[in-house]
Amino acid sequence: MSFIPLTPRSRLVPGLGRDTAKIAIVGDYTTPFDDRELKPFSGPNGTVLDSCLHAAKLIRSEVYLTNVFKSKTNVPWKNANHDFFDETKKQFTELGLQHAEMLRTELNALDANVIVAAGIPALMAVSDYSSVAKYRGYVCETTKLAKPRKLIPTYSPGSTLRGTYTN
Repeated sequence: MSFIPLTPRSRLVPGLGRDTAKIAIVGDYTTPFDDRELKPFSGPNGTVLDSCLHAAKLIRSEVYLTNVFKSKTNVPWKNANHDFFDETKKQFTELGLQHAEMLRTELNALDANVIVAAGIPALMAVSDYSSVAKYRGYVCETTKLAKPRKLIPTYSPGSTLRGTYTN
């Protein structure tokens, strides 16, 4: 049972961090924790991210954090995947495309030289790639931003919470 109210909302969760950060971490979906705190990577996903940052000898204040989909779905009890992204077809919905464009505008305004795309939607929003498994561990290049940047595809921190510990 969740202690977070499941009321429909239409507010956006903004990115968090300095515009001058050299690394931007882009998650895929906004969680109820993110929505409540109005901060990306809150709750259990944030705990996993903090562990990963610690292992890389980084702290949150050194990176810029954001999500592709900056709001929760407005339909109670509905998974955000269906409103923003079709996982089986690997394509954005019309609403998802609007969020992807907001993300690109946000990233274009940053000084970040490295973009860590955590999840397939994050990867597809900034590049022409659609497989995290195929490119994870490689440094690629963004293709959908105003200027090319280094791109590091990885799985979403939340995927480790769903039993996929190898991610």
